[in-house]
Amino acid sequence: MKFWSYGLGIARKFIEEADNQAFNRYPMSDLNLDEIIPADKGLRKKTIILVIGIVLAAMILGLYLNGYLTDLRQEGEEMPELAYPKMITLMKWVLGAAALGITLTGVYLLVIAFRALKAGRYPPPGMKVIKDTRVKTGRQAKIMAYLLIFNSAAIILLIGLVLFLFMMMAEKMKIQ
Repeated sequence: MKFWSYGLGIARKFIEEADNQAFNRYPMSDLNLDEIIPADKGLRKKTIILVIGIVLAAMILGLYLNGYLTDLRQEGEEMPELAYPKMITLMKWVLGAAALGITLTGVYLLVIAFRALKAGRYPPPGMKVIKDTRVKTGRQAKIMAYLLIFNSAAIILLIGLVLFLFMMMAEKMKIQ
């Protein structure tokens, strides 16, 4: 119980110190509380193209992998000792590629969160947005930043756990 109360005390001091720093760095008279960052139409277009590209690539890859897995299944019925290593290698590549993309997203969210904490506002100065976004300052900005940090950490830890469990499962199921 002492550990938790000590940890909460440190967290409370950290938040109060960040409050004081943000207040001193950005006095209330300099802030426009109704400031809205307009959407960057070029970024919006690039984002839509990226999402459509990822969906199309996933669909094409899914069709290819479906045929490959059918071939592997047939090969596995005849000679499982040859098909199993191919299947594990395929799963490592697929999970590795997905984990890399998701981990990089988590790291990017961490960067945004720390920039927001440092600036005392969310979105941080200079950040482009894909829709009109009201600037949050003070406590609201810190809450957004801490939520981003929490979500990033959860994403990165869960991906690490999935990869670890997959590797452990692959080792235990190895055909001798």
